[in-house]
Amino acid sequence: MCGISGLIGCENKNALKKMLKEIDYRGPDFTSKYFSQNFLMGTNVLRITGKKGDQPITNEEGDVIAVFNGEIYNHKALREKLEKKGHEFKTDADTEIIVHAYEEWGENFSKNLDGMFAIALRDEKEKKLILTRDRFGIKPLYYYKDKTAFIFASEIKSLLASGLVKPEINIQALNEFLTMRLTSDSKTLIKNVFRVKPAHTITLKENKLSLKKYWHKSPVQGCLKEMIKESIRKRTPQDRETGVFLSGGLDSTIIAYYSKQFNEKIKTFSISYGKKEDESAHAKKIAQILGTEHYEVTFPPKVFEKFPELVYLSDEPVFDPVIIPSFVLSSALKKQGIRVVLSGEGADEVFGGYSRYRDARMLYHYHKLRFKPSKLLGQMRTGKNVFVKRLINSLTGDFSNAFIQRNAVFTDSEKKKILKKKCFTKTDKYFARQVNNVKDVFSYEVNHFLPKFILTKVDRMGMANHVESRTPFLSHDIVSFGMSLPINQKSGWINSKKILRDAFKKELPRTVVNRKKKPFWTPTTQWMNEEMKHWVDHYFSQQKNKEIGLFDYDELTRIRIKSAENYYYNLKTWVVLTLQTWIDFVKKKWE
Repeated sequence: MCGISGLIGCENKNALKKMLKEIDYRGPDFTSKYFSQNFLMGTNVLRITGKKGDQPITNEEGDVIAVFNGEIYNHKALREKLEKKGHEFKTDADTEIIVHAYEEWGENFSKNLDGMFAIALRDEKEKKLILTRDRFGIKPLYYYKDKTAFIFASEIKSLLASGLVKPEINIQALNEFLTMRLTSDSKTLIKNVFRVKPAHTITLKENKLSLKKYWHKSPVQGCLKEMIKESIRKRTPQDRETGVFLSGGLDSTIIAYYSKQFNEKIKTFSISYGKKEDESAHAKKIAQILGTEHYEVTFPPKVFEKFPELVYLSDEPVFDPVIIPSFVLSSALKKQGIRVVLSGEGADEVFGGYSRYRDARMLYHYHKLRFKPSKLLGQMRTGKNVFVKRLINSLTGDFSNAFIQRNAVFTDSEKKKILKKKCFTKTDKYFARQVNNVKDVFSYEVNHFLPKFILTKVDRMGMANHVESRTPFLSHDIVSFGMSLPINQKSGWINSKKILRDAFKKELPRTVVNRKKKPFWTPTTQWMNEEMKHWVDHYFSQQKNKEIGLFDYDELTRIRIKSAENYYYNLKTWVVLTLQTWIDFVKKKWE
């Protein structure tokens, strides 16, 4: 695990030094650099496996050089295959696989890698740079390009630290963030900064960029239980203490159950707010049944003092209060000296864990009705109740419109009120075009929501504490299997993740298998009204709003006042708070 950075068209070694320094928490063990004519590249390394895996690493001739963030789980099998073809290895690290795989298979080498990775590879003979990212975007990778320079890094803040990238806000991306909490395509909130797409390879040669997708989902047959077991085995280190985030729900219990079979040093972690709504008591019971060494982490109110820093550490604003307990849990792992944690991300998106999938099914069937009371519903008076208004709107348009009404934080009509005129652009139609049926909803979640939202917070909060998060449900065979299933085998009308429950009903306690899906709960309303009130006051103030210059102050105030009334306004308030905090921090640090 590491943080990587590099520049082409520039020999400013000080810029590279600043870039690596800005993300040194991603790799506290050592920093290393590579220099050649008009090219600079470096890495900060967090050691997990391999005693000789110093980066950058080269092939035998020294003309193919790579830096790498992540883990390659099939590196031993690839090593055997490549050695039979005549390749010579000098280390036992998975990093060295990359340069030899490139020599053997060319730019399409990534399709042979099973793992999570963000790779930068320099071919000195061909004078080209290759950037590639794992299939689901578990590991981050960004780039910036202008007429003279090309810069890449694991995080946006590293690009900004170069001094060559201006922290200018992309207004189109801003509107997309406010709508769906993520951006379309490869855009980010910073102008001319882009993310490398999951399952894609970018090649830069003679200042020209080419983009190629190296992997497509295809149906996979097999035993789901065995695929999950094998994925957990690959991701569980057998020679060091390893953590598991345990809520006591289905996904985390499956991971804890199997990882304990592969490593007796498994430690499980859950968080407690001291309230009946949290899952700490249930998690503790499950840990006792599984026989893990369990740590119940008490949520520390002092963490709110770091709120702006946590938002900045997210690199892109993650509009989810879960970043705070995620940071707390990762801090607890760091105190225990644990550098690898297994987590259940991906199971909900692939196997239909969220209630919104059931809602999508109901809305889809409703919109297929030949006769709908659309005209009557359209004439109903909804007053100022945003929930009722959204519900009516979801029933009067088509299914694509219903998807927006049910999932958008701010629809276009709502953004038009809260944003200043110069800052508003429409985005509803773009997101609506992504979804025409329930299957499209699952694809949208895996292709966009997962890499741009869920996995961002997992990576950033873990790496801020020198902890590598591994996600067994995001093995590409498991995802391909899950995405090829009929909808009714995943999202039932009563229970979510039907196929997972059926697969593990003999191994796991009934209280887990039959337990209703619960989201990672946080007392957000209380936080904003009590522990975080000073931050809300600060970032919603007239003075701060004037400095940042995006929102209509009166509408901002109205939303804040209503935040205690219902979920919709609570979420809107959190999104604005996070966005204002992030922009303020970035501008003060880099302008």
